[in-house]
Amino acid sequence: MIDTPPHRRLSRALLAAGALYAALAFLYLAPAVAGGRVLLPWGLAARFEPWASERPDVKPEPWDPLVYDGIGQFYPWRAYGFGQMRQGRIALWNPYQMCGQPFLANGQSALLYPGNAAFWFMPTGKAFAATAWLHLALAGLFAFGLLRRLGASVGASVAAGIVFAFSNWQAAWLHLPTFLCTSAWMPAAMWASVSLVRDRSRAAWLGLTLAMAMAMLAGHLQVAVYVAMAAAAAALYAARGMVPRRALGGCVLAVTAMLPAALVASPQISATLDLARRSHRSGGATAAGYASYTAYAVAPAGLMGLVSPGHAGVPTDPQSPYSGVTRGGMLFNYAEGACYVGLLAFLLGGVGIAAGRGRFLGLLGGLAWAVALGTPVAAALYFGVPGFSGSGSPGRILVIWSLAAAGLVAAGIDAAVRGISPKRLAAGLAGSLVVAVLAYASAWRLAGELQTSVNWGQAPAMAALAAVGLGALLAGERLSLGLRHGVVCAVLAADLFVAGVPLYHTAREEAVYPASHTVEAVKAGAGHDRAAALNASWSFAGPRAALPPNAAMVYGYRDVQGYDSLMPAAVKRTLTEATGADPSPPEVGNMVFLRPEAASRAANLGVGLLLTRTDAPSPAAPEAPTAALGALIGASVAGGRRCVVTGASGAVTWLADTPSVVTLGVRPAGPATLTLRDTPYPGWQCTVDGAPAAWKPAGLSRTVALPAGSHRVTFRFAPELFQVTLYLGLLGIGLLCGVAAVGAIGGGSRAPRSGAAGP
Repeated sequence: MIDTPPHRRLSRALLAAGALYAALAFLYLAPAVAGGRVLLPWGLAARFEPWASERPDVKPEPWDPLVYDGIGQFYPWRAYGFGQMRQGRIALWNPYQMCGQPFLANGQSALLYPGNAAFWFMPTGKAFAATAWLHLALAGLFAFGLLRRLGASVGASVAAGIVFAFSNWQAAWLHLPTFLCTSAWMPAAMWASVSLVRDRSRAAWLGLTLAMAMAMLAGHLQVAVYVAMAAAAAALYAARGMVPRRALGGCVLAVTAMLPAALVASPQISATLDLARRSHRSGGATAAGYASYTAYAVAPAGLMGLVSPGHAGVPTDPQSPYSGVTRGGMLFNYAEGACYVGLLAFLLGGVGIAAGRGRFLGLLGGLAWAVALGTPVAAALYFGVPGFSGSGSPGRILVIWSLAAAGLVAAGIDAAVRGISPKRLAAGLAGSLVVAVLAYASAWRLAGELQTSVNWGQAPAMAALAAVGLGALLAGERLSLGLRHGVVCAVLAADLFVAGVPLYHTAREEAVYPASHTVEAVKAGAGHDRAAALNASWSFAGPRAALPPNAAMVYGYRDVQGYDSLMPAAVKRTLTEATGADPSPPEVGNMVFLRPEAASRAANLGVGLLLTRTDAPSPAAPEAPTAALGALIGASVAGGRRCVVTGASGAVTWLADTPSVVTLGVRPAGPATLTLRDTPYPGWQCTVDGAPAAWKPAGLSRTVALPAGSHRVTFRFAPELFQVTLYLGLLGIGLLCGVAAVGAIGGGSRAPRSGAAGP
């Protein structure tokens, strides 16, 4: 392969490639923006009350518990978090769920990530598609730049960018934007790593620092770990064949680039790690945990996804619903094993390996599959990386496979164009077919055990497309080089569009979390107290619930239930003690409900209004009879007040009740204790009449002792950790600006070495 062209030519190529990927991303997302639609799976929430009753025109879609996160988590997070930012406040605390909990610290809020700028200026629903468009284009552009740096031709690099950006991994996770936003920086980090080790340029050092900082801020730490792993692997690859001293120096420079990246991202990362160690997921790596981790790995039959993305059905197709299982035989989610990169891409990858041009990327992709399949290689991550035991399933590492496969496609294209020997061509194609046959045999056996059938779906059409692409590529001088590359890129894009576009959901913008007279009645009835829906039914088959977790964030009332990847352990512990049972449904450990059995203890959680669906048993109403609230039934709770005074009689006046500041006017007749039934968490500060006062945790409450008389009590969430790391983040940004303005790193910018090997 040829080495990187001169910088001026590379810049022109990058501009052209960027325009191409932007256009392709727009076409890919066109169904999500045409006709006033938005890139949100609202059809999954349409089954819940009160919307099922108030908006019967919106039909529920086939249930997908993972894709539901797009509307059940990410929309509320973005609506609340960036709504606060537009008002000039950083949303450090979320008062609406789980009796209050840290918000910035949940990581996936991604408030500090520049790539989420669309949420500052656009309606929340519209911003999802805009953010996806930006990051699909960036993913393609960065993959193009990486492959050019590794020595691939322009045409082959364009194809690689198409494969990575529109792979089924990206399509399947599209409704969970932190996955795309983080993974888009993987090829950028690898590109910068290779350039830094080889050239020791200031631009490469800054590029690696920026890419890693963006990956850490984008909101998904597990994928950010994969980005760092891929960047480290690229640095080691680039150092091969160098004089040991020079190779070591380049790798050290790569490590030093990570340090300011961590500084820039420290306001987000430090808060997330602090919450993680206090969360329901804390506990460290254990043998039992590893067994559960690998049980949720991709089953061998999942390899069938390499050649047929719908072999076990499609989650959005009610006529052929997805029915995959994990390695341990549990129900699987389509996204957790998404590995399709295009049938032509799969065949070309085998050609690239056979040509000897894809050893590095082949090894990288193979290691990713070793983890995804739950082999002993996965133990190195689970036990070796601190905190990794609390991450998601092994199959998510297939993002590395998707990028490696893109590079193998580039290697295969260049090998075919430059005249690969017939023997090697046959060996490459045969190798790919052998893998396909073994995968089919495993899928056929599993289908027999499950009494289902292997669904070939659009595989015949994709096979025909692959034949056209291969024919054009191997046509030799009968077709111009540009036409051959163009046909291959068109085939790859068409294949991935056909496979990927049906995986995402769209909705009418006005239908998403619509105004509701039921919700308005709930808010009025609860006031400053909590309104808690009694829910118990949640399953992979499809839940039945009223005002599901996180809806309160959109509408602005306070709730006990919640749904988050990280939550204070005290929340789950207190709700467990209230009923003697786990408040989370068996299918979703990150979700907590106020179950009907806990209704008698709701007052201790500051609940003033209990709610159920009209078709469910009414909640106990010790103080007042139940009342119809539109599609729900509500009942007041005796003593259900979020703020109470004990020890002496005294009135309480709400002076301020904002997300991060609660101010109360209190007038006890004697020495008393003020109890605010909000989650106690480090970082809350209390003042009484302007003077600092100590508060104590009590269950899911904060208490402060008061003398007799009139007092002004203020609780303010201002964690010192965030203040310190905010300065560190600014220091990191200043360091990057200084490096950009002053001299070069390691001897200055140098021209790329000639004769660089391919991937």
